[in-house]
Amino acid sequence: EGREVVVYDMPLLIENGETETVDTVLVVDAPDEVRITRLVARGLDEDDARRRLAAQVDRDTRLAVADVVLDNGGDVESLIAQVDAFWEKV
Repeated sequence: EGREVVVYDMPLLIENGETETVDTVLVVDAPDEVRITRLVARGLDEDDARRRLAAQVDRDTRLAVADVVLDNGGDVESLIAQVDAFWEKV
């Protein structure tokens, strides 16, 4: 009641060292192989997909700074349920 929530969708939050500028770091996580499979399904060559992931901060680093981790290794419905559960707690 009377609270405001601001959501920053910042893919480079960790890379830019800005985790201290927010109250909660929420990471939507999936295993690298799942991420690669999804990128290939969207039209990227597998080598390009692997290079893209290699250019990003690694998964362990993302998870280490996360206050909340949502598992995106499954289907969309599962992720939506996790998002809904998160919002109920906020």
